Amino acid sequence: MITCPHCQNKHINKNGKKSTGTQNYLCRNSTCGKQFQLIYKNQGANPIVKNYVQKALSRNCGIQDIKNIFNVSKPYILKTLTIYAKKIEIKPQKKYYESLQIDEFWTYVGNKNNKVWFLYAYSADNQEVVSYVFGDRSEVTVRKLYEKLSSENISVGTFYTDNWKAFKKVLPEKKHKIGKKYTKAIEGNNNYIRSRNRRTVRKTCGFSKKMENHEAAMKICIYCKNYNYC
Repeated sequence: MITCPHCQNKHINKNGKKSTGTQNYLCRNSTCGKQFQLIYKNQGANPIVKNYVQKALSRNCGIQDIKNIFNVSKPYILKTLTIYAKKIEIKPQKKYYESLQIDEFWTYVGNKNNKVWFLYAYSADNQEVVSYVFGDRSEVTVRKLYEKLSSENISVGTFYTDNWKAFKKVLPEKKHKIGKKYTKAIEGNNNYIRSRNRRTVRKTCGFSKKMENHEAAMKICIYCKNYNYC
């Protein structure tokens, strides 16, 4: 029995042959309607392989490792990375947060002289990365994160941060508490992110050459963290 690899529907029709001579099939499910083959000479076209590549990217496998294991090209892997990131969505899971911890750490893109700071808000109650931004280590980036949180239509009781002066300039004084004793949870989460995404390790050789790929990899990492996807 032939089933559709996309939706597992069993109502399948033959649909001609590919230029390689391989039989092509068409799924008759009205919500699917995709074509597929049983044997793929080009593994990049195989939906099962594509799913495994996505999972490998989610688990922080290296690009070269994925290329060798699944017999697909590097451009295909990077394209899958960006397309996958565009499909997923990260939204706050609650309307009210009693507290959010905010911290930052640096990564780099292209070379170690091109530092890119990752600034994010973390809820220790439900272990959720509520929102994040990329930028330099300045007041501008902090304001960018604060405005993004405001646009999400959520309420926050208290912001906890370390003693970086940019936080003082942006966060509301009445809602802002400073001290390392308040940011233990987010410091621990920093270690989690570094263990799941090699781009965030300070002495790593596994970095992105393009900002688009860097942002996509970070988004997938955060998505998996928030929704226990993998």
